[in-house]
Amino acid sequence: MSITIKMNQDNTGIQMSGTTAGRNKTQDTKTRSTVNQIEQKKQTARRQAMKLITDAWGRDELASQSIKDMEQQKADYVEQMQEAKEHEKTFEKSKKELQEQYGVADDSQEQKDLELLEKFQNYKNGSHDESFTKEDVDRLKELQNLPRTEYQEKALRLNQIAGSMKVTASNANDKLIELTDTIAKAKTDQAKSQDMLKAGSAADDILEASNKEIMGLLIQDG
Repeated sequence: MSITIKMNQDNTGIQMSGTTAGRNKTQDTKTRSTVNQIEQKKQTARRQAMKLITDAWGRDELASQSIKDMEQQKADYVEQMQEAKEHEKTFEKSKKELQEQYGVADDSQEQKDLELLEKFQNYKNGSHDESFTKEDVDRLKELQNLPRTEYQEKALRLNQIAGSMKVTASNANDKLIELTDTIAKAKTDQAKSQDMLKAGSAADDILEASNKEIMGLLIQDG
């Protein structure tokens, strides 16, 4: 009888040992699954947070580069305007020297007619906003049928170039005004957007939400 009882106790011990081992194996599997889920959630959260920050940085860099490009364009237009003004001064000086070379007096009819022709030339090329009296119009009609002097021909060629330089300088100045306003607006928009700060805050929210989910998994696993 004692032998039979001992065997039954041994069998029970073996049976209990097997059940415990099964439970431990199930728990290990569950733990590994939880660890894997936690790691996946961490990686996903990190990727999402990093993408937010990277995208925001990219937008901020594009905005900064755009401003830099416009600043360079502005510098180019400043240089272009200054050069055009210098050329205009040079040709205006050449006109005066030409007048002295030909000995044409300021109050002579030849000079007065030239100045009226220059005024009309400036009006046509858009270098000056000119207005004409009735006397001016009548005299211009008369001059159309009169030959020009050698001095007038040369002076008008110089005036044409000076006028084109004035137009170039004026156009460059208009571009400068436009670019200055655009740059100021771009800088204001960039400051208002605060992309990097917003992205950093959103990334923190993602990581925080991920930590809460991970905590929930740990509680369930426990």
